[in-house]
Amino acid sequence: MAQVVSMFRGDVLPELLIDLVDYDPNTLIELPKDLSAVGVLVKFKAIPKEGGAIKINGTLTAVDAINGKFKYPWLVVDTDTEGEFLGEISIEYPDGLNPNKVQTVLQFDLNILADVV
Repeated sequence: MAQVVSMFRGDVLPELLIDLVDYDPNTLIELPKDLSAVGVLVKFKAIPKEGGAIKINGTLTAVDAINGKFKYPWLVVDTDTEGEFLGEISIEYPDGLNPNKVQTVLQFDLNILADVV
């Protein structure tokens, strides 16, 4: 079952909080993902589920990069349109740290809901 994040149209709080982990198949334990290396970016993108242009294209801010904790401060333009979106969190590595350069680590449903006013 997909994770769901819901916000009301025009709201910018609460911030989106993300804990990134690595799964150790030997111990079956999730460990915090250390993303403290210089130049590592954690990105957030969202597109309408029915297709179309990217609605959100932002960078998360480190709260505690060594322990994989990040936040995204919503902008009003992120939540100004009601609808269902597909959100994605990815890690962009600088040259030399990861041969793939981009690693998608989380996908979720993002619902922007109508508000009363």
